[in-house]
Amino acid sequence: MRYLLTPFITILVIFLFGFINTKDEVLNQSEILKGVNPNQEYITFTLQKSGEDYSFVRERYINKITEIISEKNMPSKHFQVMVELSTRKPASYLPDNWAFPITYRKSWYEGDEKDQETIGYIPRELRTGMSESRLVFLDGIIYELSGYYSPEKYSLYSISVPIDYGKKEDKREEGKEKKKMSLKEKLKAMKGGITIGDPIAKKLQEDDVVERLKVYLNAANKKQEIVHSKWANSQEGKLFLENLELKREAFNKSLQKEKEEYYKSDLYKRIQRNNRLAEGAAATSSVTLVNNTGHDIRIYEEGSYNGFTLRNGSTSRFDCEKNLYSASTSAPNVKHGGGSLVVSGGTSCGQTIEIN
Repeated sequence: MRYLLTPFITILVIFLFGFINTKDEVLNQSEILKGVNPNQEYITFTLQKSGEDYSFVRERYINKITEIISEKNMPSKHFQVMVELSTRKPASYLPDNWAFPITYRKSWYEGDEKDQETIGYIPRELRTGMSESRLVFLDGIIYELSGYYSPEKYSLYSISVPIDYGKKEDKREEGKEKKKMSLKEKLKAMKGGITIGDPIAKKLQEDDVVERLKVYLNAANKKQEIVHSKWANSQEGKLFLENLELKREAFNKSLQKEKEEYYKSDLYKRIQRNNRLAEGAAATSSVTLVNNTGHDIRIYEEGSYNGFTLRNGSTSRFDCEKNLYSASTSAPNVKHGGGSLVVSGGTSCGQTIEIN
């Protein structure tokens, strides 16, 4: 009996070890970033979807990670990533979670250098429920997510791959007879949305990179929940989160103090005085129209095809040196809307006229 059980136990141990290994292989984004080359250049493909089908469209630009900076709050664990992708200018991305980040979110630090030196580094918080721009680094690829609400609810905007993506595999395949695709495989590839003629786009399709992202986010999200819960209840986590909130509170108080000091300053008084002067000058060179017609109307200047919608009960200023016409919001596309004259140019400057 002992000899019969030994192979079974061995197989069970191998299975469990493999399962544990698989779980451990789900790395967070900061762990993955440690192996990313900051000097790597990337080719970006935007995704175009039609139902369940999608296609890769190559962008004209070569993009890059501008800088990978050791994160100011947890320098030994996380990073601030400056990256050029679809924006064509460097954008800042910070970890989405301090215990186990599964994406890097588009964010930056509050305040200026002086605030950061005296108070500390505080990531900008977005309002709850707002969609965000996120990055995921996976297997050498940068995924750009837009409209991100959760690991299940987001739009995959673009995929950036190293300029030599797929070339190593191509070299290994040299001299080998390429396997011909069956009709079923060809139809599947066409449904997936291969960009015809672009070898990198074809490689992306073959590697099923879209599905790979889904698998990663699903597994990483489950691990994040476990790791974050444990960390947030540890002494390290509690102290870190408490300190971050204290820094945020100090920064907000600093802003309020600066605002109060600004309102008392000579600069603010001069600006307010100039505003009043400008307001007075504008009033004397314009005419104020009040819409009392009971419905929205459009106001046209002499000779103009484009009118301004004046809502019912609202008031607005217009150039008093020009003839002004009133017309319905469905006015034809003719000069001054084919409306009726309400103000003769140069006769009503500084006045208020009601349109009944």
